[in-house]
Amino acid sequence: MPIEREMSRGASWKDFGLTALEEQALALTVAGYSSRESALKLGTTEQALGLNLVNIYKKLKVSNRLELVLFTLYHDLVDAVPMSLSGQTNAVRSKIPTNLSGV
Repeated sequence: MPIEREMSRGASWKDFGLTALEEQALALTVAGYSSRESALKLGTTEQALGLNLVNIYKKLKVSNRLELVLFTLYHDLVDAVPMSLSGQTNAVRSKIPTNLSGV
């Protein structure tokens, strides 16, 4: 029987059982990167990224990207920046691991 955990705002991605790679995929998704862009930044395929997102959905008990983003923002798992005037979201930089910058 799974244990239900109530997490307060400001919880860590580790509190939800996410791996480091899942946390990176989560941050890029919330930042507004497409699956293709996220896969390139993570050095993986879109299919592998999709599997990571499915695992994230299961762990966070969400069913789509919108719920994922809302859940992530509610629990302060990443810091979000509003959309820029160009319509592209500014990347969530403060919590995306720095080792992604060179990928």
